[in-house]
Amino acid sequence: MGYASRVNSEDATRRVIFLDIDGVLAPIRRWDRYGDLDPACIQVLNEIVARGGADVVVSSTWRHGKTVAELQEILEAQGFTGCVLDKTPAGARGADRRDEIATWLSEHAVDGYVIIDDHGNMGELRNQLVLTHPAHGLQPADAPRAIAMLTQPSRGRTAMLIVDSQIHLWQNGKMSAHHRQIPTYSVDDALAEMASAGVDCAVIHPPSALGEPVNALAVEAVRRFPDRFCILGHFDLQSPDRDKIVARWRERPGMLGFRFTFNQPYQKAWWTDGSLDWFWAACEKAELPVGLLAGGNMAAVAKIAARHPRLKLHIDHLGRHGGGTGGTDDAAFADLPELLALARLPNVAVKMSGAPSYSSHPYPYKNIHDYLRQIFEAFGPERSFWGTDITRMPCSYRQCVTMFTEELPWLRGRDLERVMGGAIVDWLGWNRPAAT
Repeated sequence: MGYASRVNSEDATRRVIFLDIDGVLAPIRRWDRYGDLDPACIQVLNEIVARGGADVVVSSTWRHGKTVAELQEILEAQGFTGCVLDKTPAGARGADRRDEIATWLSEHAVDGYVIIDDHGNMGELRNQLVLTHPAHGLQPADAPRAIAMLTQPSRGRTAMLIVDSQIHLWQNGKMSAHHRQIPTYSVDDALAEMASAGVDCAVIHPPSALGEPVNALAVEAVRRFPDRFCILGHFDLQSPDRDKIVARWRERPGMLGFRFTFNQPYQKAWWTDGSLDWFWAACEKAELPVGLLAGGNMAAVAKIAARHPRLKLHIDHLGRHGGGTGGTDDAAFADLPELLALARLPNVAVKMSGAPSYSSHPYPYKNIHDYLRQIFEAFGPERSFWGTDITRMPCSYRQCVTMFTEELPWLRGRDLERVMGGAIVDWLGWNRPAAT
């Protein structure tokens, strides 16, 4: 018996969990064979149901051909202790799960809801999504966020857009030692972590050391999730086709500009020897912003920015040194005045990315808060961009967010909204498509 026939519209409002099953309660460990229900995942669901005071509405394809009572029986057989209240309606041809959930919500009054799914394509509903990793399913770490969504509903408030100004994706590659030493960090891995932290979007920086394949990987991520990702890519600056590459850069989906590190010994002279004069001019002409890992090269950046006033340059990681050589605490910020001097140039911005990595203290890393404030006060909310470089952070993704949203009393209101996402979207000229 469905929800509509069991509960009158005048009855008390309810809290609801829209539940996928494959990749949530049934981890998918082989793509040629879907998994079985995992009692450990079901125990996490039981905790969410009990502490969140919620019932389940099955949104999974498992609902097809089964009654609500049959779904209840299937889950109970594996230890589920809650109530399967209903299942979402089968949408019209071409409708997706987001549409089916939205239809159910339009027909029923609820006091709070959460979507638990291994697919991130929830459009305007994504702020209520707990995204699971399909191979792992629902994990104990997912429970607190799901419970919070159920018990502290937004009441219609518009959530602040949170955009990570730097993440890396890679596949079958080896990252530098200060990053996670795993062969692959996929778009699905990133989306799962972003969901755990309440991060809406991210700017992908394909690792330059891994060549063109990581550019292609980033483009594929944008093709799948055009409202979630954009790209600052790279190419061989010594290519004979370099001018054509720059001129046609935006033809690649999601490519909004460039990011370079110049970490290789033979590249270090490029800051000052004129080798890249053509590049700065070409990017200025094409209105392509450029991100730079420029620690120790602020004087060179100042000259480039002054010679090309219509070229947008943004400095990575608070202007600190990269490649795992940035140091920590006061020593890491010894040359901060050199970065602050660039604030006088309106075409230079700074990514406040990687902040936790520059402190040896525990969260919330209060010993570097004054340095963050100096940077913010110099560059302002329109040229200061929050970010993580998450695969080398010493803390959780959520802590990277809350360090800025909860621990900096001087960063509030519209200034916070700009730093956390609005400003980087505008700086890069990212015309985000409507959520799909």
